[in-house]
Amino acid sequence: MGQQQVGRMPQNSEALYEEWRRVLHWSAEVLARTDDNILEEDSFLTDYDCEKIAAKVDDWLVQVVGEADADQPKFQELANQVKYKMRKDYDAAYKELRRFTKSVDDLADMQKCIHEKILDLEKIRPSDGSKFRRKFGRLRLRVFKNLRTTEKMLFRDRRLKKEFVGIRRRPREQGHPPEESEETDRQQLNVNIIPYTMYIRYSYEISHFRSSKLCK
Repeated sequence: MGQQQVGRMPQNSEALYEEWRRVLHWSAEVLARTDDNILEEDSFLTDYDCEKIAAKVDDWLVQVVGEADADQPKFQELANQVKYKMRKDYDAAYKELRRFTKSVDDLADMQKCIHEKILDLEKIRPSDGSKFRRKFGRLRLRVFKNLRTTEKMLFRDRRLKKEFVGIRRRPREQGHPPEESEETDRQQLNVNIIPYTMYIRYSYEISHFRSSKLCK
């Protein structure tokens, strides 16, 4: 898409009207980006509510110890402890995502006000000269500032989600291209997994439980 430049303010009425249409287009783009991000955040966090996290942990515990051991009462006691700890870990990880989503919400509200003011300028029309330029100039700068913010926002969104689910790229094998595409990232994010750091931390506890032969 390329970074959009503010450029110099046109002087004649026809060019000024074309610039108004250009700014209106990019204002709508900012709104679209923030709306998409908010919907994606809601959908993403829906997959990590209490019930779904409990199901994820249950599935993981069964995979680690097997169905037979997972049904043992003594193992269930340890499993409940692990679930409680994981719930706290998820809550801590939520905080950064929630802060980010709140900042996107605030940007969306700000941009809606700006967009309405830009639309209202059509009543003045560029032929009114200085009055149009005075109001349009400030709004124009704010639109492109917010546009740059949304570009940074997209990168931050991807980084936070990767950190949340604990994505770790597989080492590049000889003769195979690196997996760097956005589509690959999206597919990895949708996998029903627990965060990598949690896997390492709690695998040790479960392994220790199995080695103690309490399940026998």
